Amino acid sequence: MAITTLNLRALNRSDTASSGQVVTATSATAMDFQAAVGGKIGQVVHVVKNDSFSTSTGETWTDVTGLSVTITPSASSSKILVHAAIINTGADWHAWKIVDGSGSDIADFIGDANGSRGRTTSGGVYHQRVDHSFSTPAICLDAPSSTDAQTYKVQVWGNGSGTASYINRSKNYTDNDYDPTGISTICAMEVLA
Repeated sequence: MAITTLNLRALNRSDTASSGQVVTATSATAMDFQAAVGGKIGQVVHVVKNDSFSTSTGETWTDVTGLSVTITPSASSSKILVHAAIINTGADWHAWKIVDGSGSDIADFIGDANGSRGRTTSGGVYHQRVDHSFSTPAICLDAPSSTDAQTYKVQVWGNGSGTASYINRSKNYTDNDYDPTGISTICAMEVLA
């Protein structure tokens, strides 16, 4: 079927195309482009961690290798929607949070300050079954007001000595089909203003 080229300058909004017709632009001035409508997703950067991770730093926030994402907003008015789903278990109390590239807390990504309590994106308590692991999700919205590259990464914290926090695996991690290796993900999406 032959393609018919239409003169865009002669088109009206009420015109309809016939079967086989394709609207093309021959130059930047051949058609009008409307500004993007707010709330649309401009870009998506997604990272999946398939392997397991453990840390023995105990009561210290520690970066999780392979769970960071970097996105560069196209406009300073854009917001960044960050979604993470993390399998995190521990030898005792454990938690995880999303921080910026320097490891600093993002106020809207953690709980309020309340006495000596920790501030996390998500957390849990050690389960008596050492062959269990659980995934917890979080969705957070950041407004960096910048077109500089923005990095978001996951940190974990565990209570106690020894290996205190685990990612994508249980504490016991036995070689059985009921004790699997899972995945954790972090995704950053630019939301256009």
